[in-house]
Order: sequence, then C-alpha cells, then structure tokens
Amino acid sequence: MAIVVTTDLERKHRRGAHVVHALCSVDLRIEPGEFTALTGPPGSGKTTLLHLIGGLDTPSAGQVRLVGQDLAAMGRADRSRFCTEHLGFVFQAYNLIPVLSAYQNAGLTLSLQGCPAAEGGERAMRALKDVGLEGMEHRCPTELSGGQRRRVALARALAGEPALVLADEPTANLDTATGYALLDTMREFNQRQGVTFLFATHDPKVMERASRVVRLVDGRVDEDLRK
Repeated sequence: MAIVVTTDLERKHRRGAHVVHALCSVDLRIEPGEFTALTGPPGSGKTTLLHLIGGLDTPSAGQVRLVGQDLAAMGRADRSRFCTEHLGFVFQAYNLIPVLSAYQNAGLTLSLQGCPAAEGGERAMRALKDVGLEGMEHRCPTELSGGQRRRVALARALAGEPALVLADEPTANLDTATGYALLDTMREFNQRQGVTFLFATHDPKVMERASRVVRLVDGRVDEDLRK
C-alpha cells in the first residue's frame, strides 16, 4: 500500500479580492521506503503540499490519502490523532519546548500516542542514541547547537516509529558539514530500517541525497525524477 496518495489536490488562499492558487491539481504517490525531495522556487507550493499531507492544513479540492485513509473525511481531532500515530515531523524551526530536556522533547510524540512511560522512556533514549546524541539527553535546547536541536527533532519524529517522516527544510541554517551529517543519518534510517522520508527543500545537498526529486512550479508538478 502506498504511504501517500494525493489526487487532483488544490489549495487556494484568498487575499483580499484575489484568490491565490498555492497548489493546482497535484497528483503524487509516495511508496514505502522512498527518500523523496519536493523542490522548486519560493512560492512553488512545496511547504503547502507537505502541510496538506501532514494534516496540518486541509485542501480546497482533491484528496489526500495517508496509509489508505482519506484525511479530509476525518474530524479535526481524529485527523490529529491519526497523523500523530502515522507521521513524524521535522520542522524548520525545530518546534522544541525550551523548558524540556532533549530526552523529554524526544518522548513527546510517544506521550501523545499514549505509550506507557517506561516503554516511552526507552524508545526516546534509543532514538537519541541513534541520532548521535547519547550523553546529551538532559540538556535543554538552549544548551544545544542548531545541528543538535535538529537531531532532537529527528529523534522525536523517529521515536514514534512513523510510516512517514515529513521534513521541512531540514538543513536550513546549518553549515555544510552539519547538513551532510544530518542527511546521512536520515539516509541510514531509510536504508537500514525502511523509514520513508519526504522533504520540502531548496538545498542541493538534499536533492543530491534523494532517490527521487519532485519539482513544483507555480503549484503544479513540473518534473518527477527517479534516480
């Protein structure tokens, strides 16, 4: 079964008297184990598409199916719960809670999933170790570098054992070496554990590592290249 299928997907925004078409009739299929980059110029719709797939926004028309389920057919609470169970998110702005440690941040998704505390603690610690942050679990985000914060966000996404990880500009504001190291970690999870990744990015480093690159232009799929 495909992880994601979008059909005739559209998203419109009204700005005063004008209607802006952020996405126009986007058909996309993401299979298990893919390592796919959504790219395109600013305003092309890549982040909008990521948000629709992640249930963070609702389409103006068309359909998003996540592991076989139509997201638009769910109420807000059910959709949020469903996406929490099946998706991991790595946001450009990290979205870590400043007063919580790396360990506590890594376990947030597990808490939302209702995972027992003991099991959740073990999985959070394992995820931090897997992303190279063993020994830093008690540090707060302000005590970590930008690359380390992104790794905490990745650990939080992976700890929930999602069907799909969505990453919005995962290498933004990172130096070249740190960006490559983070991508190599994600690629290792993809190849070793079969975790499916979908990135929104304009970074050539991500496109270089991706096994598939989908280019959006003016809200439409312009190219879909598999390596």
